[in-house]
Amino acid sequence: MSEDGEAEKLPALSFRYEPGGLQARFYHSTADYIELDLRMGGETTWVQAVEAGTGRSIGDEHRGAKPSVEHTVYFSSLWCAFPAFIRFLEAITIGVQECAFSWDPEGPYGRMKWYSSGGAEGSFRLQWSSGKYTIDQSTRVPTRDVVETLYTAFRAFAESDYEPFRYETLPEWDAYSLILADATLGDFARALATLSAAEATAVLMRAGQAMHDRGGDERVLPARCHSLEWFLLARHDANAGDSELPAAWDEWGEARRRHYLGSLWGRSTLGCWSGSDLRRLRSARIEEWLARKSPKRR
Repeated sequence: MSEDGEAEKLPALSFRYEPGGLQARFYHSTADYIELDLRMGGETTWVQAVEAGTGRSIGDEHRGAKPSVEHTVYFSSLWCAFPAFIRFLEAITIGVQECAFSWDPEGPYGRMKWYSSGGAEGSFRLQWSSGKYTIDQSTRVPTRDVVETLYTAFRAFAESDYEPFRYETLPEWDAYSLILADATLGDFARALATLSAAEATAVLMRAGQAMHDRGGDERVLPARCHSLEWFLLARHDANAGDSELPAAWDEWGEARRRHYLGSLWGRSTLGCWSGSDLRRLRSARIEEWLARKSPKRR
């Protein structure tokens, strides 16, 4: 109570808020595992006491910030989760109030969830359970940031360091195309069609070894691609009795041999893993949505 008998007015509080952020990076781990490093958090709140009625500041403004935390989760090729991951991001761009997706990387349990605040922000939540190691963290983040950060990180990985032989089940025609440095699949088929069954088998075995090398765990891999001539050199190592081609191969003309190879490569698959084709996994909806939005804040 003041001296004149009026009730004393208590100071009011004024708040300013800045959402947190996300940083993401995908990369190969061992075998067919792909890891995701996520740095999330950093929301900041400023609180200022102000004089009731006048709005005049009282004292200093106080700042409180949540720390940014780094987490690592992973995906395997079995029950490939990346198509669902893309659909999850698409749902955010549509403007749904709430969406989530979960995945099973052969043991642990992973989940991402989005809850929209109805404006240009929302809450991104990461959950992970693997034995004694668990994650359950949410951060408030601009809607554009969560879509752009996760989608851009995924596409950057798929277009640079990603090794298909370490994750995908590859159509045979695609696998051969990936190891040829200076020739098309048609060039390869035409060259094989000029060889005997034993010679062609030796060349195909060298190609198979090149694919196997590409699928290894080592960070420093052999040359990713080889010239057509390098593969054809294997014909000099052919053994007359070795052939994985039809018995009538040596009796066929070149046109029939090419037709056989095209048919074989079109229906067969190669690779030890079960994942989807991440190189071609993209979303026109997300890319158009990002193009319409203002640039990401810095």
